[in-house]
Amino acid sequence: MDQDSYFLPIEGMFCLYKRLIQLETSDKDILIDFAHYLLLYGPDWEEEAKQIITHVKDGDVDKASKKAMEINYFKYDKK
Repeated sequence: MDQDSYFLPIEGMFCLYKRLIQLETSDKDILIDFAHYLLLYGPDWEEEAKQIITHVKDGDVDKASKKAMEINYFKYDKK
């Protein structure tokens, strides 16, 4: 299979990760993976990603989950 067929739009990945976090709120690996995914796409979500990582490292997975769920893909949309 061609690797191009594995592509998901960023907005789709946000939805996927948020749903995973809803289902597995205490899974540190999912939270860290989401934070690293956010860091791949530049500074737009850098602050939020760092906060998620910090909360996980501090052992506060609930705060990390809450922060992850608050992230808005459209945060710069002025509609």
